[in-house]
Amino acid sequence: MLDNEKKIVCKALMELCGSDGMFKVVEAEEIMERMPDVYMTKVQLSSIIRDLKERNYIKVKYFTPDEYCIQVLPIIEKEFEAPKSDLPPILAMEKGEAPEVEEAPTNNDVVSEATLVAETEKETPVVSKGLTKKVFLFALLGSFLGGAIVTAIAIIIQKFVF
Repeated sequence: MLDNEKKIVCKALMELCGSDGMFKVVEAEEIMERMPDVYMTKVQLSSIIRDLKERNYIKVKYFTPDEYCIQVLPIIEKEFEAPKSDLPPILAMEKGEAPEVEEAPTNNDVVSEATLVAETEKETPVVSKGLTKKVFLFALLGSFLGGAIVTAIAIIIQKFVF
């Protein structure tokens, strides 16, 4: 999830570079002109662009304080999509809303944080309470058994060695 300043910079980069997969040379002044309501220094802009690069929203071939060679990745457009309906697909169809179908990402190298979190949440297995209690009980008994064995060995060593 991006904060407001980063979203504004993303919108400006999308307007200037497009998301056609081509690297474009953009001056810092051009980016700042696209954000008339926000005051930002070149250092702040550079920091935001570096953060967007680390989050895999853009690729940067080279940069100077006044000029950037940037490619806007298609994943950035998902940040600006309208939120999905929380209704199940059947109820959404009854209300006249078409359920949205997720498309597989075309570039396997580029995955956003939101996608990773969503996939991790989907793959979380459900563990029953009975299984949890059994695992706890066996772990507790195993620790007692291990402690007893170590204590017995310590007593034997003390009697015969000392």
